[in-house]
Amino acid sequence: MDEKAMMIGRAMVVCAVENGYFDGVNLDLIEELADVERDLFIEMFRRLEKHRIDSKRDELTSDEISSMFSFVFARSVEAVANYTNGNKQEFDYMGMFDGKIPFYSDDKLISFVKKSLFPKLMAEGFLNFMTENTEEMDPVLALFEALKWTWRLSQHLAIQELS
Repeated sequence: MDEKAMMIGRAMVVCAVENGYFDGVNLDLIEELADVERDLFIEMFRRLEKHRIDSKRDELTSDEISSMFSFVFARSVEAVANYTNGNKQEFDYMGMFDGKIPFYSDDKLISFVKKSLFPKLMAEGFLNFMTENTEEMDPVLALFEALKWTWRLSQHLAIQELS
């Protein structure tokens, strides 16, 4: 694994630990969601490229970045719910950049997602990391590495919420 990717992953885990969302040891994941994660991120890369072309901007705003963290959080929790309920993994990509993210699940998880500060804190952790680590790093790859860890940590939180 690339050293920079490891730094970002470590920063995201530390952010989750420091904010009380993860013990730093036992990460609960559903192995069958690995393909769902891959497919989601491939589509997100595609949509990011289209967004950059449509907006005629190479850089995302901090609000757009924050929205992507909220989007990944919601989709990860939704994936756990779909898996648990035996539902097909289909995602709505609306809200990926504007924060108006539809979320479909049972009432317990809907309440959990609406109340959680986790995605906001992860976005802040990422933005702080990028500010502090100005060495040459592809910002898109760095963002997606942070989002990958947010997906996995969100999955862990959803599993914990359902147990």
